Amino acid sequence: MHIRNIVMRYFWNEFGSAVRLLRNRPAFSALVVATLALGIAANTTVFAWVDSLLLRPIPGVVNPGELLALEAASPTNPRIGQLQHPDFRDFQRQMTSAAGVIASHISFFTVGPVDHPRRVLGQVVSANYFDVLGVKPALGRMLLTAEDRDEKGAYAVAVISHRFWLSYFRGDPGVVGQSARVNGHQYVIVGVAPANFAGTYGGVAFDVWIPLSRIVEAGALNTWAASDRNARFLDVIIRRKSDASLTRVRAEAAVVGTRIAAAFPDTHRGIGATLVPMADATSGLQASLGSPLRLLMGVCALVLLIACANVANLLMARSVSRQREFGIRIALGAGRTALLRQIFFEVLVLAGAGAVVGVLLAQWLGESLFQVMPIFDSTLREAIEPLLQPEPRPIVLAFSALVAILAAFCSTILPALYAARVDVNESLKDGSRNGTSGVRTHRARSVLVVAEVALASMALVGAGLAVNAFQKLSRARLGFEPRNVITAQFHLSTNGYSLKKERAFSQQLSARLQSAPGIEQVAYANSIPLSIMGSASDRIRVPGTEKSQGVVSVYATAVSPGYFDLLKIALLEGRDFAAQDDATHPRVVIVNQTLAQRFFPGLNAIGRKLRVNDDDCTVIGIAQDSKIRSPREGPTPAVFASFGQSFYSGHNNFLFIRTRDFEAARETLRREVQAMDTNRALYEPSTLAEQTQAGLFGERVAAAMLSALALLALLLAAVGLYSVMAYAVSERTREIGVRMALGAQRRQVFAMVLNNALALTLTGLIAGVAAAIAAARVVSSTVEAGLDFAGPEVYAIAGLLVLLVTLLSTCLPARRATRIDPMSALRAE
Repeated sequence: MHIRNIVMRYFWNEFGSAVRLLRNRPAFSALVVATLALGIAANTTVFAWVDSLLLRPIPGVVNPGELLALEAASPTNPRIGQLQHPDFRDFQRQMTSAAGVIASHISFFTVGPVDHPRRVLGQVVSANYFDVLGVKPALGRMLLTAEDRDEKGAYAVAVISHRFWLSYFRGDPGVVGQSARVNGHQYVIVGVAPANFAGTYGGVAFDVWIPLSRIVEAGALNTWAASDRNARFLDVIIRRKSDASLTRVRAEAAVVGTRIAAAFPDTHRGIGATLVPMADATSGLQASLGSPLRLLMGVCALVLLIACANVANLLMARSVSRQREFGIRIALGAGRTALLRQIFFEVLVLAGAGAVVGVLLAQWLGESLFQVMPIFDSTLREAIEPLLQPEPRPIVLAFSALVAILAAFCSTILPALYAARVDVNESLKDGSRNGTSGVRTHRARSVLVVAEVALASMALVGAGLAVNAFQKLSRARLGFEPRNVITAQFHLSTNGYSLKKERAFSQQLSARLQSAPGIEQVAYANSIPLSIMGSASDRIRVPGTEKSQGVVSVYATAVSPGYFDLLKIALLEGRDFAAQDDATHPRVVIVNQTLAQRFFPGLNAIGRKLRVNDDDCTVIGIAQDSKIRSPREGPTPAVFASFGQSFYSGHNNFLFIRTRDFEAARETLRREVQAMDTNRALYEPSTLAEQTQAGLFGERVAAAMLSALALLALLLAAVGLYSVMAYAVSERTREIGVRMALGAQRRQVFAMVLNNALALTLTGLIAGVAAAIAAARVVSSTVEAGLDFAGPEVYAIAGLLVLLVTLLSTCLPARRATRIDPMSALRAE
């Protein structure tokens, strides 16, 4: 205890001394704090997102490291993802190395009376969901294991989130036991989840959980799927036993998957099972944001290094003026180690202040991700809000403190080495200027500037490559025309509509809109291409080829007549769907070019039979290929079913309107829907161009955030270059005065200063671009960054930006040099 007190007193004295010295130089201290705060804020902001998505994709659970995502896989598609309900039960029964197996399915929920509804995102879950996760209620109880029975419509109970309890039920402690209208049915609220639990889909916060047995009544699925081996709709998670190794659990899952495939070859031939960490699961925003976030952390490190180089430059300049002080301290008996310790503690105090400011800035910067997100409707936006505004968790604050310490250490290396070489005799001479030390200091500061420019160039090139990739994908041919189209998702099944009422509503609304002025075309579908909602897949087979082809899943969409014409997707052969293609007539489908060529090579696909899931269908048309899930995808087989035959309750219901007057069309849509149903939570409109931005979610985030960080890096490099040139001019005042006295013109002096700056800049630029090319190739081979090396314009623009900033940051010191009075400079010496 006594030794600890001595150590604490020592450190407190050192910090007190550092604070007193820095308080006497407020301008210098403020500049260092601001510089470090920017670097720390950038790192803290991105790390908070990394923490939310990659380090703890499922917060609020017990021992999250034991949780693994169970996903279906095949040789042609290693990440199919979701499982069928019977498969989930098979794994639940047969996995002896698992402490528990749970399942969930995402759904929209409309809670409350018709005149005061609230639409939220929730999950339909197996009743052992909370028990396996180790989540305890804040109020009431969670779902019971006894309720985990496959009885259709059983257990009309619900658990709500803590934030929904506060926002909608105003924190009423009596909410437990109350009955609430959920998706048109009465549910008893049995519990409130703890505040730190948000669900099991990474990055998304859910507000309602109901038992799996209620999935049809909730409108989340079209039919009871307790024994359906076709319907893949469940996200499955396994908790491995504490004494079971990851290798053992994976091997057992593969064995169970093989056993299921052998028992059900019609639906499972060639399909197995795999286990992955939750941070790598296909279910969660980390699937699209993981690579950009890893890339952003690397660029944040560059920004921090530039900030450290800036601070080191400032310290080097200040050390020159402190030579006499250092010399006196050494002459009085202070060791050089004590001198180094003093400098480090001074910078550590400033870095600590920078960390505090940086954390505050990070809270504000966290909302910046909203600006680069695709257009979400209000429900989805509310669901991802916790990701974009993460609370400063202890690990994030600890990370900020660690970054501050590292920044202080990196910033003091060169200044400390310089201070350690102080010549006591020279520094104590009256009027001594120590020219050798000045030259050495100037060289060291020049090296720091070259390093800053190189790092900033790397960040600029990286951002340019990301922006270039994003723009190329944005301009890629989609195969459909999103301009002048409004979309609206209708939440009919989650507002108590039966399948019969849904179809009737869709038909009536379509007829009313077709005759409205300003509306050119109207169509329906159960998905939007390139949307964040994604597209479903159906199992297809050509009769007679099952053994040779096995089970093949392709993208599937149900569309109404006029859908292809509205989106300008050409029908190459055959016909479009018609009104008579309804449930009373034989099933028909339209396939795209890729599917026709793959399944009917060298044949005319029109009139051919195709088995979709368990339904025999006739091909009536071939549509031109179009992008479905991502602008990056190549030729992809797809099948389109008739909306009148294949739309079921629980499917997404999207309305498409082609118009040249958006506002008039929106008002017409609002008026007609209001006339048919007064429920304000029934739908939410947007443009198709906005919806399709989701297909470039990862690229958009990477391009925008990398650009912001690159500009910050360039700004810090400009500050460093300015400080070096300004200091160099002040150091060379006598030399410049002599030159001008001997006849040097002002433009020659200006050119001399500018040439010095350009020499430093070009050296850093060449080194930075070369390093950026090498780094980008390494990154692209290990991370899905989508970088493109073909465009020399990226390197040209980065170089021009760096040179422009060099000119701007050098002009002021150069002009100051031209205004030096030769006689005054000589007299001062």
